[in-house]
Amino acid sequence: MESALNVRDIFCSEHAQPIQSVVPNNLNPKNVLCYSCYNDQNEFSRIPVEAYIERCAQAQSEYTNLVTNVKKKLPKALKEVTELEAEAVKQLREYFEGQKGHIDYLFDKLQSDLRGLLKVEKEKLIKQLEEQVKALERNFTYYNLKLAKYDTSDPPEPVSIEAARKEVLETLDKIKNGLKFQEWVKDTNEDIEDLVIYSKFKSDENKMKGVARCLKFLSQQIQAQTKIRPVLSFNEDSLLKIKESIEEVFKSSVGFENPIRELSISSFFFESELVSSPKDFEFIRNLIDKDGTAHIIQRVYTSKKGAQLYDLVSAIGRFSKTLILFRTPYSIIGGYTDKSWKRVPNPKFYHREYINYNDYNSYLQNKSEPKSQYLDAWKESSKSFLFDLDEKQVLKIKPEKTGFAMWCPSDLNKGLQFGLGDLFFLNNGPASLKVTMDPGKVYHPLLNKDKSAQILESFAGGEKKRTEVVVDYLEAFAIINPEDNVAPPTWKNL
Repeated sequence: MESALNVRDIFCSEHAQPIQSVVPNNLNPKNVLCYSCYNDQNEFSRIPVEAYIERCAQAQSEYTNLVTNVKKKLPKALKEVTELEAEAVKQLREYFEGQKGHIDYLFDKLQSDLRGLLKVEKEKLIKQLEEQVKALERNFTYYNLKLAKYDTSDPPEPVSIEAARKEVLETLDKIKNGLKFQEWVKDTNEDIEDLVIYSKFKSDENKMKGVARCLKFLSQQIQAQTKIRPVLSFNEDSLLKIKESIEEVFKSSVGFENPIRELSISSFFFESELVSSPKDFEFIRNLIDKDGTAHIIQRVYTSKKGAQLYDLVSAIGRFSKTLILFRTPYSIIGGYTDKSWKRVPNPKFYHREYINYNDYNSYLQNKSEPKSQYLDAWKESSKSFLFDLDEKQVLKIKPEKTGFAMWCPSDLNKGLQFGLGDLFFLNNGPASLKVTMDPGKVYHPLLNKDKSAQILESFAGGEKKRTEVVVDYLEAFAIINPEDNVAPPTWKNL
């Protein structure tokens, strides 16, 4: 294993740490990993460098032996698809020329919107600069008014407080709307604030001295302001955050919905620890690909770290077609459905923080309204099925029972169901699942009476081995039509 030790001298380009593992397929964006690269995306498929080197050597050795020892070559019909290449590539290039125009339009619009946004922000900053000039002008005007008010050769006649109060009330009587009242208060505040000075002294002589001292202080402040030159300050970190936020939007929200993915000769044998023999793969493929579509079967969840229904539904709920495989002490069972396991939102559910108090209390008082965020819901399907992988037995939906294909509860603690208890998943404590199987109600062999009875009796190890059985291990897969979409290798909570 000397070569493996040499490989450990190679460092990750992203984290500058030694390479520890390799992903032996190209389904992941990164296939050489250090410890910092480890995540849910590559958890199921990464292997140590030493094991990968052994696989390389094994592949080379077995290939040379295979082509040397086997005289019969591949069927000629396999070459027919190669004749499609030139026309297919030409059509795709023509299609992408149209897409380039669409991309140009989107980015031109985005640039226009951003320019408009930046223009508005620029004008706001320019307006703030203008306001700085006006602020200095207002300060000079204010000072001049105060100076004229107290340094006058023609002072007003003394007024008693009673007469002054009467004058204020007469002024208020003439004000007929709130806007004028607001303006009057603003102007009057400039006189009322002088009371702060008056209250500090007893005699009028001392009050005037106080006014003079405050005017001197005010003049010093204005004089200092004449030397101020406001400078635009812009945090460089803010620029970086804007750049990062735009990059994040493109990373998380922008991309092709129907990408063409690099294919692999081994993709027929999808990643699984429950399926191993070519016969088992062929059996599942024949069920999934019955309509002739070569589906991508991509594992999106395992129960290695402990299983709970919430985690399972979070992993598979965003896919329209899924396969669940699980092992009990007695058998390996599978369940396929062409409908999503995503819970059904309650359209009448109220988020308290988003509604006003009266609406929420009225809602609570209406006892007929459901309060859950989700609804208990049956989903209809005519294509779902269950199967026993060991016995190669298949149960299909009865034509009259398609409305009971799968049950998605509002509360996942109630369990998930294929049919009316034909296959029933429940949490088994904090870190595992259990199942109860009572096949035949909705899922049925749909064969003659005797053959169907025989299959139903022996399915999943027999009736005595189907009640509250602990799930040893579970895998869930997204079933993807390559012409529709490609599942990302990671999963996120709903």
